[in-house]
Amino acid sequence: MNRVLQSSQPIRLLIVLFFVALAGASTAQRYSQEFGVIAKDEFDLELYSDDPEAEALILFDVGDSYFLEGNTGFDIKFTHSKRLKIFTSAGFDYAEIEIPYYVEGNKRERVEEIEAFTYNQLENGTMERISLNQQDIFDEVKNKYYRVKKFAFPGVKAGSIIEYRYKLISPFKFNLPDWAFQSTIPTLYSKYTVRMVPFYEYIYLMQGGKFDSHRSYTSSELPRYFGSVKYNDFVHEFTKKNIPAFKDETFISSTDDYIIKMDFQLTQVNNPNGLKTEIITTWPKLIEELNDHENFGKYIKKAQKFSEKTILPSLNLSNKTQTEKAGLLVDYVKNDFSWDRYYAKYANQSVKEFYAAKQGNAAEINLFTIGLLNAAGIKAKPVLISTRDHGKITMDYPFSHFFNYVVIIIELESGKILTDATEPLLTFDRLPPFCFNDNGLIIDEAGVGWVGLESPKASLNNYTISQKPDPDSLKSTILVSSQMTEFEGLKMHKNYGTDDRLLTESLEKGEYLDVHKVSFPGRSQNSQYSFAFTGACQLERVDGKFLISPFLNLPIDENPLKYPSRTYPVDFTYKTTDHYQSIIEIPEGYRVTYLPSNQNIDDHLMTIKYNIISTDKSLTVDGQIEYKKAVYSSGEYLRIKNRLDTIVKTFNDQIVLEKID
Repeated sequence: MNRVLQSSQPIRLLIVLFFVALAGASTAQRYSQEFGVIAKDEFDLELYSDDPEAEALILFDVGDSYFLEGNTGFDIKFTHSKRLKIFTSAGFDYAEIEIPYYVEGNKRERVEEIEAFTYNQLENGTMERISLNQQDIFDEVKNKYYRVKKFAFPGVKAGSIIEYRYKLISPFKFNLPDWAFQSTIPTLYSKYTVRMVPFYEYIYLMQGGKFDSHRSYTSSELPRYFGSVKYNDFVHEFTKKNIPAFKDETFISSTDDYIIKMDFQLTQVNNPNGLKTEIITTWPKLIEELNDHENFGKYIKKAQKFSEKTILPSLNLSNKTQTEKAGLLVDYVKNDFSWDRYYAKYANQSVKEFYAAKQGNAAEINLFTIGLLNAAGIKAKPVLISTRDHGKITMDYPFSHFFNYVVIIIELESGKILTDATEPLLTFDRLPPFCFNDNGLIIDEAGVGWVGLESPKASLNNYTISQKPDPDSLKSTILVSSQMTEFEGLKMHKNYGTDDRLLTESLEKGEYLDVHKVSFPGRSQNSQYSFAFTGACQLERVDGKFLISPFLNLPIDENPLKYPSRTYPVDFTYKTTDHYQSIIEIPEGYRVTYLPSNQNIDDHLMTIKYNIISTDKSLTVDGQIEYKKAVYSSGEYLRIKNRLDTIVKTFNDQIVLEKID
């Protein structure tokens, strides 16, 4: 039980530095892995030589899972201890901890005995240890099934050593904790121990490399008893050392798809009476189970019957094509029901409860929509997917926990379409971008089928710019009109809506632009988004010459791909086209002395076009960038990186004007 203190202040102790001495030069970098025992070398460590730019370093990360016998069988007891060295203020984020735990119905995991300490070395030769106050640990609801314990280490500064440990007790045997060996900062030592009992069998999937050490052995401790069964734990120890940081998080679906980690899946339950229950399944069995599930396949059938009696009689579907009917019905759900923002693959409410509440999780909305479509004679099926932040599906292993969301596939006379009735701003034949994650499993009793989730549609950003430079005031009067379509339009709707203040703040990044007025002319329905603004921008003067940026500060001005190589794809989520046109009035008495070079690159990867038409009184600058793929392979990385260098240089190059003598 956690001890609750009356004071909310952290406990500070001053301790004379009786550090652990680590003998021998060969062990100079072998830091203590005993909780609460700090080696002097840990305070002397000012940077990590293998990664001098690292803002923090994980000194050790140790986990242990053990099956604990309780009144109703076994619980899983997971203990976790971790120590970090904070090098710079940029590493303070690693002093904010979240511990997730699972809740289902009346059962829940318990996080117990949280201890956390900050160690600082003081100038007088003492060590200050600051304890986390239990009153500073908070609970937060993430969704229906997950909560987190949250806390921040007290008294953290550059040079601090922080460590914490806790226990998690879980009644869910399917939820044997997974383990991540790699983080966004380097790790010196990571070890995970799993102590198995003969009543549960698991398999694990290792991603991203081999273990430095892997031992499996029968425990030499005294035998344990469960009923009449006598047994010893079978122990697996997995260890990795000197693990580099996972640094390049730019344009990836999820960090979890690429870090070094291991995942566990319950495969079989062995009862003491000899009865065995197989948990691992095949894709056909998984589909069969889902079709027969009360909150999945049977929910669709109930929604179909409900729709036939309650909804369809009030809708006019006569003289409409299948496509028109499908669009009307999907839009009916989008407009009449709201999403509670919970990802889900199972319904929690009954059909009648969902209909009455007019709100539900993603599964309730989409499974209900499938029932409604089927009631109208339109063939629709559920598709199980993993959202981008949940990680990719491994198609070789039929694990249900790979999936966390369900969408819809509809068969029409023109072909198959994917849809999601949770997002009212998208047309009925679009998925939201968070669904674009490789493939989805079609739940169809006819057989196993997969469908690609990437959108074939490209999104457009279109900017039309008018500039009237005034060299005397060193400013240029501007008028900008912008249109965004598809997922770029959706993003603008989500980020700004019609909040001119928020949009102005975004446009005025830095001191280059001064936005006078933002308007939203002809703002179309669905994901189309339009805005315009008037204002002024700064002119740069160098040696009596004036520099003008044709596209203002709108294009990217820095290549986001930093590293010389990459072993995983560059994932832009969806295809985009950026189009810029700028008409620049040449001030009277001035002439152009420098124009950027035209560009015309067009191949299967990208299109980059840049063209200037010049007259005595004006310049028309036209630029286009087309990303022809949503995802580029690691083999295409260098070419894409070089193309982005070209875009940054070309689209930010400046036109030079000088006064005519």
